[in-house]
Formats: sequence, C-alpha cells, structure tokens
Amino acid sequence: MNTSLSPGVRKLPSLIDLQILNAVRSLEWGSGGVGGNALQAPLNSDPLIGILNGDFDTQADWSTRGAANILNSQAILTEDSPFNSNFTQTFIIPSHAKYLQFTILDTHLGTNSFAPNDAFEVALLDARTLTPLPP
Repeated sequence: MNTSLSPGVRKLPSLIDLQILNAVRSLEWGSGGVGGNALQAPLNSDPLIGILNGDFDTQADWSTRGAANILNSQAILTEDSPFNSNFTQTFIIPSHAKYLQFTILDTHLGTNSFAPNDAFEVALLDARTLTPLPP
C-alpha cells in the first residue's frame, strides 16, 4: 500500500499487504491477530461509478452482439454467428481511475486460411463519438 493517498482515492490491500499486516498483528497480539481473526482481502470491490452487473449474474445491463451469452456468472463469446461477438456497456470513468481489471479464464483462438485469425480486443471508447479514449 502507499504511504499516502490523495483525497478521494481508495485502494484495496494486495495479498502481500495482508500477509505483512497479519504477521505484524500476530506478533503484537498473539497468534491469528486480535481476537484470533486474520484480515482477508475482498475478491473484488464495488465499482466506483457505474459498471453494472460486473459479476455477470444475468445478461441485464449488457448489450450484446453475435454469439455472446452468460453462463455460470461468466461472459462467453463464441463464433456461432456471422457477427463479431461482444459485450458492451456505457459507464463513467472517474478522473482519478488508473486501472480497469478483468480476468480471461480460457481462450480457444484459432487460425483459418479462408478468414482472418481469431483475436480478442478490449477498447475504452467515448460513448458519444466512439473514438478511443486517450491512455
């Protein structure tokens, strides 16, 4: 974690931060920390502004095209359609945001001599103009 944060900035502890805190707490207060409870980091946090249904509980709040579905709280993109499959959602990016994180669990990208190779793309676009946002 940082030694200081700007007003309004929030950061979650990393795994190493938690290990350090748990080690210090167990040294000072006995095994397992205060009351025997070790700290645990959340697996995710609520978005700062506007990303809805980021856990993919349902297809609600997402616009889809092509063969885009939700199965077992995962967004699944396949090639069973003549369209490029995608999930899209409009949301506000806070001015102090530095990261957008997601996890790709599995890929099966192929090659085809009669069509372009498979690809995976992520883009942050201006919702009004559909132009890429600056880095």
